[in-house]
Amino acid sequence: MEKPYQNKNELLARCEQIRLATTGIVAKHINKRFSLPISRWVVTHTRWTPNQITYFNIFLGLLSGFVASKGTLFSLFIGGLLFQIVSIMDGVDGEVAKLTNTSSQWGQWLDTISDNGSLASFMIGISVGLYRIDPQGPVISLTITTFGAIAFMIGTMLIFLKKETNSGSLVTYDKEFLSTIQPDQFPIASRAIHALKYGVKKDFYSLIFFLACLFQKPSWVLYLCAYGGIIACVFMAYIHIMTWIDRECGSVPLQGERFL
Repeated sequence: MEKPYQNKNELLARCEQIRLATTGIVAKHINKRFSLPISRWVVTHTRWTPNQITYFNIFLGLLSGFVASKGTLFSLFIGGLLFQIVSIMDGVDGEVAKLTNTSSQWGQWLDTISDNGSLASFMIGISVGLYRIDPQGPVISLTITTFGAIAFMIGTMLIFLKKETNSGSLVTYDKEFLSTIQPDQFPIASRAIHALKYGVKKDFYSLIFFLACLFQKPSWVLYLCAYGGIIACVFMAYIHIMTWIDRECGSVPLQGERFL
């Protein structure tokens, strides 16, 4: 793996550039404080590739769900802690790729698989764990709603990425679609989406999940995901449908291929 840095100061400066360019509040001010030192150590002391780090993170994500499924408040806390660690480590593979100039399209798709796989694992785990604690509670209905909303949102993003870009990163969906929507096009929906998109960033929701488990309120995770997911799906569907109608009717100039 290429190590293009001649001295420590040059590497530190590049790491700070990466941190400052990060948009998520939690990622920028919390997660990057942990992930960047790890990335620096990987670059200077190992020959690990970004994809190898992603494979390890997939394992941690699966482990977080397995532990959470045990059905005790302590196991749910440990599962939430592991999921927060997954969120921090999720930045390491991308940082190493940037620091060593080894980014690839397969790596982007693999990172997307890691993100969504670890989320699915943890959500299944916490659902099973909560059901074991309280079989009579609303766990099943909340879980079905949550996974339905997640499937719709991720499916919409992946279809857009496949048809409109050469990227496999969900971050590209924000840059190439959401960020291009002008407030005067869809005043209410666009503002709602721009507010909600910070809530669906992994760095944000993983911290919320961890805090909910830390304070022994793991059921809040399912309530937040279920109701927040419904709201996000409604606005996302509305914006995609209206954008498609506007482009088909010619009221919005075409810029390449059509959207969904």
